[in-house]
Amino acid sequence: MSRFDPLLERHREWLGFVQPTGLLVAPLVLVERQVALELAAAEAEPWRERLAALLDEEGRAADPLAVLREVLEWPEEALPPAPRELDRYLPALEVHLRADRAIPAGKGEPPGFIGLVQVALADELDAPVKDAADGWHASPQARFERLLRECELPLGLLVTPKRLRLLYVPKGETSARCDFPFAAMATVAGRPILAAMRALLAHAHVRAGPHERRLLALLKESRARQAAVSEDLGRQVQEALAILLDGFAQAARRADPVQGVATLARAPQLYEALVTVMMRLVFLLYAEERDLLPAGPVYEEGYAVRGLFAQLEEDAARFSESMEDRFGAWAQLLVLFRLVYGGGAGGEGAEAIRFVARRGTLFDPDRFPILEGRAPPFAGKLPTVSDGHVHRLLEKLLVLNGERLSYRTLDVEEIGSVYQKIMGLEIATTSGPTLAIRPPSGRDVAVHLDLDELLAEPPARRGKGFKETTGHNLPATAQNAGSVGELEAALDKLVARGLTPRPLPAGIPVLQPTDERRRTGSHYTPRALTEPIVRETLRPVLDRLGPDAAPEAILDLCVLDPAMGSGAFLVEACRQLAERLVAAWKRHGTTPEIPADETELLFAKRLVATRCLYGVDKNPLTVELAKLSLWLETLAAEHELTFLDHALRAGDSLAGLLLPQLEGLDFDPARAERNRSDLFARLVRERLAALVADRRRVEELAEALGELELGDPRRAGGARRRLAGQGDPRRPAVADLSQGEG
Repeated sequence: MSRFDPLLERHREWLGFVQPTGLLVAPLVLVERQVALELAAAEAEPWRERLAALLDEEGRAADPLAVLREVLEWPEEALPPAPRELDRYLPALEVHLRADRAIPAGKGEPPGFIGLVQVALADELDAPVKDAADGWHASPQARFERLLRECELPLGLLVTPKRLRLLYVPKGETSARCDFPFAAMATVAGRPILAAMRALLAHAHVRAGPHERRLLALLKESRARQAAVSEDLGRQVQEALAILLDGFAQAARRADPVQGVATLARAPQLYEALVTVMMRLVFLLYAEERDLLPAGPVYEEGYAVRGLFAQLEEDAARFSESMEDRFGAWAQLLVLFRLVYGGGAGGEGAEAIRFVARRGTLFDPDRFPILEGRAPPFAGKLPTVSDGHVHRLLEKLLVLNGERLSYRTLDVEEIGSVYQKIMGLEIATTSGPTLAIRPPSGRDVAVHLDLDELLAEPPARRGKGFKETTGHNLPATAQNAGSVGELEAALDKLVARGLTPRPLPAGIPVLQPTDERRRTGSHYTPRALTEPIVRETLRPVLDRLGPDAAPEAILDLCVLDPAMGSGAFLVEACRQLAERLVAAWKRHGTTPEIPADETELLFAKRLVATRCLYGVDKNPLTVELAKLSLWLETLAAEHELTFLDHALRAGDSLAGLLLPQLEGLDFDPARAERNRSDLFARLVRERLAALVADRRRVEELAEALGELELGDPRRAGGARRRLAGQGDPRRPAVADLSQGEG
């Protein structure tokens, strides 16, 4: 691969310039398929001059389609007017969608069309259109993407006088896009972007040439690689969690050289606290790349997770031998966590910075006091987690297979699936020399194996116990190993070296899967499956409401996932119901005032998440992960984390009572009916009625108030405290997403 390194760097360079949204093309795929770039002056200059000749002094093209004809060499017959069969009518919105041009299938492909071309006169493609003639205020991007999805065509070119936008909209998956700005490409410095646009979008590379190097093949292969990315990132996240645990163990040893580590291992909720740190970091990385946190050099250099990693990278290069004796990075992360939770502002002019108070349970500094040293063994002092540990931790989250990972390219469901791999673990302490054995196919996490315990087993019985514990067959050379050294050598190919580069001694805290984890496992459901399953589940319910359903009728629906895992099905339900809600607003002329930091669709998603979605899972941390997934899907720049504590609960969904059974205090419906006149049963009904009133009050105030106010008994009837996990018994779930992960 070394001979491809220059080309790989060139592809990384132009992708860094255009900053795609979503997973578009992977640099390694472009290199493997030998997609070259015209960067030499002799190659690039004629095309740059052609582009410049099409632009006025402001960098605008009077005829945007001329860029395709003159610079990308599209003949007129390759861009025919879009036929009427590719028009779409959306009855719920009473809107007709139509493209300007269609892209026919290429040479050697089945007849038909592979994409659409739309010319937009507005330069801003992502802002809602306030004066839309048909009343639908969706952005040009949203309208065009909807048309592509309705036509089930994956490729779109959205052209304006200032830019060409490439869209990839695979069926059942998240879309991706990137912009090629004309003015920048018309300069000498913009040659890499122009070369990339030609390498991907020239007519010969879209409809002709070797099939494996055509644009759609490159886009599809890049998506196919994403599954491998998720697997690799899941492994690294487990390693990152182990690094964080080791950092706290070293800090505990510094605080109390004799009993510190033992005290730490017994600390209540230590595992939950460390997993919460990991979820905080992924929230921040995702939010930073989506511009949902303060912008500017003050944030990037003084607070940002990305900026901290860049500084630690520099420190590691200059002071590699002293990184374990430096302790500022953990404190900086804690400061950032507190600012995200409580908000803050300071500075003036260019130095001004403001944090929105996100509140919520995720960043609550009082939820896990041990993180800030307010619990044994730290005796009120900040844990001395070294800069070396923080550096290695962030490296696992930000660098994958030698490349910088972009959280912008990951679906919310994929992030959930990655972090679900670290659920269902516990902290154990090694009792002898220990190695981590990598998981076999079908399992997610490594198992730490005590080599002394394995040696103590008779050779004839070692294989059975090893198989039950690790899922692997015991290598033949390990069957008769007589020492720890021989056993380590025999197991070499099975060792997770990222966790245990060498055997751990006794007394070291490690992450070990629980029996339940090994027995049940967890499963990631990709969006290609969740989208059709949720759509079919909701279809009969929405059909009963009819196309003229009022917005409140949609918001009165309840969707329950009784085994929600990381919330993939609830996230998809949120998307689909939000689309239906926006359509209902438009149809009835009741679109509410949309906050300045949100679009109609994002505002609708937050309302749906607050009022319509319910989920249960036995693992409390998985519940937090589901909240995180929905927060990321609905997060706005100026809003708190959505109030979801009332709807996503930890518990066993297999145990429950119908309302008549609950009111009659009996599992048997007949006896329950006879009991309804009892004094105690009447008191229960009164209590349930009060809880229902509280829930209704939550719904009324959820958008206007924040989480703390909703939990205040003076503002919302103390619903969060009083409900204690009870649902609204008058609103049965109309859709049961019982296929969720768990």
